[in-house]
Amino acid sequence: MHRMISAGALGLLMAVPAAADAAVDAAEVAELKQQVAALMRRIEELENRTIGAEAAQAQQATETLALAAAAAKPVEWASRVKLKGDFRYRHETTEEEGLADRTRHRIRARLGVEAKVTDEVKAYLGIATGDPTDPRSTNATLGAGNTRKNIALDYAYVDWGAFEGATVSLGKMKYPFERIGDSMFYDGDVNPEGAALRYAAANGFFASGYGFWLSESANGADANLFGAQLGWAGAGGLKLAITYNDY
Repeated sequence: MHRMISAGALGLLMAVPAAADAAVDAAEVAELKQQVAALMRRIEELENRTIGAEAAQAQQATETLALAAAAAKPVEWASRVKLKGDFRYRHETTEEEGLADRTRHRIRARLGVEAKVTDEVKAYLGIATGDPTDPRSTNATLGAGNTRKNIALDYAYVDWGAFEGATVSLGKMKYPFERIGDSMFYDGDVNPEGAALRYAAANGFFASGYGFWLSESANGADANLFGAQLGWAGAGGLKLAITYNDY
């Protein structure tokens, strides 16, 4: 539209000398010049309005993108965090020879958080009910005069993907080696404390090495456990492993 108006204005300017040659009087020439000047001012005004509108639209688009980016940051952060938890109510009766039968009502509540810090690092944190001095149980017994139940740190550790297939764990962690599911030696509620290195290959081979701090003493030697495991995982869930521990 601007090009057409400009071309028309130029045509009027070029027509002035021709009109003068045709003996057009000075008043008509002056009027034509005024019309051309008015057209040029109108063109400039339209251009300024267009530029202003485009600038306003660009500013609005920038503000919209900034707001969208600010809103997306919490969403992106939330996608890196996973929550899990469970609650259990249990009625149990214990019968032991020579002792009176015992009936208890017990509850267990657990809450865990998994956070993806980077592509190589993950952090884990869990709390649970239970006696803080008993590492083998997360149950809280009812019937103590409606007292509040203990909630303690169940696990807290980080996993670092050192290289393909290998993971370094530090803190109070889940078992870093394969164990029998119903093992009476490795209680499922125990979360060992220390450092571990685990490796799993695509062909089923796996290995781990670990060091657990069992007791720290200011007056004597500390109690530690160091161990290693080599194994292979086959089809159908079959797993074979050999473990060595040095206490």
